[in-house]
Amino acid sequence: MHLNSPGVALVSLRSAIEFDREYALKAISDGDFTPYETSVATLLYQLRQQAALEVERLLNKLEEEKEALERKRAREYFLAEKLDLADFESSIQRAVTLVGENTFFGFLDATKYCLKAEGDLGRLTKSVQEEHFKREEKIKEEAQARLDKAYGALVISLSSLLCCLLGPVGLGLGIYSFVTLTKHDVRGYAYALLAILLGLVTTSLMLYLVVGLMTGTIK
Repeated sequence: MHLNSPGVALVSLRSAIEFDREYALKAISDGDFTPYETSVATLLYQLRQQAALEVERLLNKLEEEKEALERKRAREYFLAEKLDLADFESSIQRAVTLVGENTFFGFLDATKYCLKAEGDLGRLTKSVQEEHFKREEKIKEEAQARLDKAYGALVISLSSLLCCLLGPVGLGLGIYSFVTLTKHDVRGYAYALLAILLGLVTTSLMLYLVVGLMTGTIK
C-alpha cells in the first residue's frame, strides 16, 4: 500500500476489488490498511451500495423487458405457444434471494444471476420469434395448398359440367386437367379421369344420336 498516500492506495484498492472481489477480504485483514480502517470501511460501504443499486436497476429493467415481451407475443408473435419463463424466473428468484442477504458479495452474485436472466430472456425472445415465423410460413403454405386444390377442383368441376353439355370440349378439358393439375393433388387424378370418362361417354352418346337421326334409326 502507498503508506504516505492513502488516497492513491484506496483508488488502487477500489480498482482491485472491482476486478476481483476477494481483495475486499484481503483489505480487511491486511495490516497495512489498519490505520485507515475507517476509510476502507467507507470504501467497502460505497461499493456495496453501488452493487445494490446496480442489482435494483437490472431487476427493474428485466421486469420491464419481460412484460414487453409478453405484450409483443400477444400482438406480434401470437402464433407462438405460451412463453416458457421457467429459466428466467428461476434466475430472478435466485437474484432476489441474494439481494435479501444485504451483503456486498450477495449483491455481486445477484448481479450475475440478473445477467443470466437477461440471457435467458434474449434466447426466449429469439425462440418465440422463430416459432411464430415458422408457424406463419406453414399456415401460408397450407393456405396456398388449399387454394391450389380449390382451383383445381373448380376447373375440373367445370370440365365435368362441360362434359355433360359439350362432350368433346369436356373431354379436352378433362385431359388438360389430368396433365396440368393432378401433379398438385393426387385426388385430382380421380376428378380428371372422371371428366375424361364423362367426355367419352357423352361424346359417344352424341355421335350415336347424330348418326341415329341421320340414318333414321332414331326417330
